[in-house]
Amino acid sequence: MSSTTAPSTSNPASTSAWGDVADLRTLNDSPPHQLTVADLLQLDILQRGRPEVLAGTNLESRVVRWVHTSEIYEISPLLKGGEVLLTTGLGLVGVGPAALGDYVRALAERSIAALVLELGRTFARTPQPIVDVAREAGLPLITLRGIVPFVEITETVHAMLISREVARLRLARHIDTVMTSSLVAGAGLSGLLRDLATLAECPVRLYGMDGHIVAASDPLTGAPSESDIGPANALNIAGGDYVLDRAGAGIEGRNTGRGAGTDAAAITLPQASVELRSHTWGRLVVCGSPTVARALIAERGAVAIAIELGRSGSSGGGPSRRRAGAHLLRDIFGRQYSSVDDITGRAAALGLAIRPTTPAAGICLSIDTSRRAINSRTTSHPPQAATARGASTADIVADAAESILGPALVAELDGSILIAATTGAGDPRHLLDALADAIDAALPGGRAVAVVCGPSASDVTALVRSLRIARESSVLARRLHSDMRTLRYTDMGVHRLISRFATDPELAAFVDEQLGPLLDYDAARGRELVRTLDTLLACGLSKAQTARALHIRRQTLYQRLDTIERLLGGIDLTARERRTSLDLALVGWRLRTAGAAPVTAPPGSGRESQLAPQDRSGS
Repeated sequence: MSSTTAPSTSNPASTSAWGDVADLRTLNDSPPHQLTVADLLQLDILQRGRPEVLAGTNLESRVVRWVHTSEIYEISPLLKGGEVLLTTGLGLVGVGPAALGDYVRALAERSIAALVLELGRTFARTPQPIVDVAREAGLPLITLRGIVPFVEITETVHAMLISREVARLRLARHIDTVMTSSLVAGAGLSGLLRDLATLAECPVRLYGMDGHIVAASDPLTGAPSESDIGPANALNIAGGDYVLDRAGAGIEGRNTGRGAGTDAAAITLPQASVELRSHTWGRLVVCGSPTVARALIAERGAVAIAIELGRSGSSGGGPSRRRAGAHLLRDIFGRQYSSVDDITGRAAALGLAIRPTTPAAGICLSIDTSRRAINSRTTSHPPQAATARGASTADIVADAAESILGPALVAELDGSILIAATTGAGDPRHLLDALADAIDAALPGGRAVAVVCGPSASDVTALVRSLRIARESSVLARRLHSDMRTLRYTDMGVHRLISRFATDPELAAFVDEQLGPLLDYDAARGRELVRTLDTLLACGLSKAQTARALHIRRQTLYQRLDTIERLLGGIDLTARERRTSLDLALVGWRLRTAGAAPVTAPPGSGRESQLAPQDRSGS
């Protein structure tokens, strides 16, 4: 392969990342290369011996692990492979043709790199059996016609091999130090990838075994640009490795200025498998031209990522885009991220682009598995039991969300299911209705309830707020047993506001001021005047609808309304001010009786026991 060397970048962050091994930064500019027999023949010390290759091909692929000298005939058992054996042939004196062939054959079986025979001292010319067997076995056979002290050859080559290994070990130690610091600091998966990208001076991606990007980072922004993660620049898998799918597509990062080479499309990127608990979790890919440093960064980075995944509990069952999305959504909801760019890049890598042109929103819902909820299902789609079999509730909701909303992040959180997805402009209720129906169709053992959409979000900060508002509204809707299955956050605006004062004595005093006589009456006589008034207002003052909702006769309702009017001093419910005060008081009453907060009566009111939820449940 032709050289893919790229000029070193001058990014200050990259320079500081190399720390006290800045002298090794050149390893990020050269392709990975091991010393080969072809390289050995180009050394001045070998050229002095006038080398001649009598057998063997592809010398550039014969890696030299070590150089050894020996005049022993039975040397092969002492070799491990990869050695270049230097000999004058002294141990071969008096050996017959068959034995000479066996000598070469034994060396080939040990997979040595090459046999170098110095002529002149023992043999004036190379014995033909050695040449024949070497050619037959494919073992490189090199003769030296000039005298070169073997000790000088070994000193030269060993110094090269050792210096390369020392440089590699120094770099590995530095990478491990950087990774350990990130792990100890709790930087998380995004922090590890950010540090790896800074060291590699190019984008870094973590792929799951399903081929989806789990996380990604860029050395400049900490997150990949949209062009880096778009389909045009996606990486393909060839023979189990990630390679570029078109010539030179973004392989060096955006600041190298290198043009695409003719063979760039065939480049296999530096990468390493993330092995976790005896299985392959995924693959770390360094999206830059192959260099010595990047190969090592991929190798050591994969180990650090495995540690982080094991520590964070993200190891079970192998990776997937969906699991990565759930992990990301929890990070967003809990504000567990180092920067907005970081979390935006992770979301974009999973298919959810959060930007002003395509705003996202937080959605929260719950699954009601009670018999009443299942019997009240209104979806026209037949239950698909096969879809639900073997799948978790979150997976079923994720399937439904992606079918209705497109790319979505889904996660379970304390009994609720959170969704982050793009909802488009306008009222999202039709999408929420379709989502609820799709969930019901795939989940015969439950029903989607309290499906609430939060405000539109054009960035991650706004999405955090949207998710929190959606969850708060959904939880309140469930506690209040709202009849509305799908809601916007604005539908629960008053409830969210008043719920913040649920434990405030001022709210208890206000409820007592507006509804006190009715609360006293209900507590003393076991009636339901407060519930009756609440239902009347909910039915828009329609007495017929109120009677049906309460399952009572109209005459009974009229009697209750007369009592309510008398106890509250002749109220006029057509007056907006009076009706608003009562409505707010009833919201506060319902929040407190629904268990949203401990109920506390105003001190000295004498109604502490009457305000307790269990005393006002009614029949």
